[in-house]
Amino acid sequence: MIMARTLRLLALAALAMLLFLPRPAAARSLRVLTYNIHHGEGRDGALDLERIASIINVAQPDLVALQELDQGTTRTQQHLELDELAEMTGLNGFFGKTINYQGGAYGNGVLVNPAFEVLTLENHTLPNPANGEQRKVMELHLRIDDDGTSRRFDFFATHLDNSSGTNRQAQVEFINNLVVDSNMPAILGGDFNLHEQETPYTTLVTQWNDPTAANPGRPSQIDYVVDRAADQWHVVDQGRFIVNSTTAVASDHYPLLAVLELSPYSADFNRDGRVDGWDLLGWQRNVGRVGASVVGDANHDHAVNGADLAIWKQQVGQAGLVEAASTVPEPAAAAVISPMLMVCGRHRRRTNSAAASNLRRRAGREHLCRR
Repeated sequence: MIMARTLRLLALAALAMLLFLPRPAAARSLRVLTYNIHHGEGRDGALDLERIASIINVAQPDLVALQELDQGTTRTQQHLELDELAEMTGLNGFFGKTINYQGGAYGNGVLVNPAFEVLTLENHTLPNPANGEQRKVMELHLRIDDDGTSRRFDFFATHLDNSSGTNRQAQVEFINNLVVDSNMPAILGGDFNLHEQETPYTTLVTQWNDPTAANPGRPSQIDYVVDRAADQWHVVDQGRFIVNSTTAVASDHYPLLAVLELSPYSADFNRDGRVDGWDLLGWQRNVGRVGASVVGDANHDHAVNGADLAIWKQQVGQAGLVEAASTVPEPAAAAVISPMLMVCGRHRRRTNSAAASNLRRRAGREHLCRR
């Protein structure tokens, strides 16, 4: 009886330890919406920001790239459209003025999940060689820290020139140059005013992956959500237009929603299912090295440096891989489980070697280690 109680206590202790072990970093799903709202005026002629907000709320996005926003113009009765949409959706709003217009401003906007930290924001002026309407691109550097591991990525939002292929080409080249030397995962959303048959599109996809490529109705598509650093993104939903009775009249564009999954940082450099001293050794042996698959690169920026060491410090003691979390016990748990299994093994051997009469006498006894 003493042995049985001891084994029960050991089993409960091991179970409790497994339940409260640090969880491994998980991939983060991001819902990304791009929407040209036509300053809130629908096909029915009604100026209705609440209708636009309801469409956004139903989509439940983490990030929204908005085009054709009015801020304080006479055309829209001095509505501060970005501010009002932010309030109605519960998202943080950022306006990027493109031009002065009718006593106010006109341009792009971004709505961001309040759980994301906006580190920096820039509103770049795009080239305009054909002297068309001025266009810009917003660049936000964001940080997510919702699983104990801080991750960063960039979000760009733009509205390219609709009147000049020369301008669109120059503007795409400018945006590509913003990211060409970076390995930071990034998303670009907006009204690009171009089709896949055009040269600017071919230029765009030299730096960006287009997960909307299989979208139905693509020959007429001009709104896009594209991503960069493909090894860090998993496409959950390639990007689809939201088509219903409300979106059919709310604007002269349909909203496009894509769902991407951001890979977690991992300091499990030797991929044994644990983050421990062996991984630190791997980092030490490779610090200063660069490359797409170099050991010690926890944040996927293709360089082994102090940022990767910081991630190792955050994750040490955790399961390093999501797939391994349910199969590889942590060292602390193993310290409890191993003696228990050893005792169970000895107990089993004694039972197996006992005489038949002993087995009959013990038939009613509870054994924790029974097969």
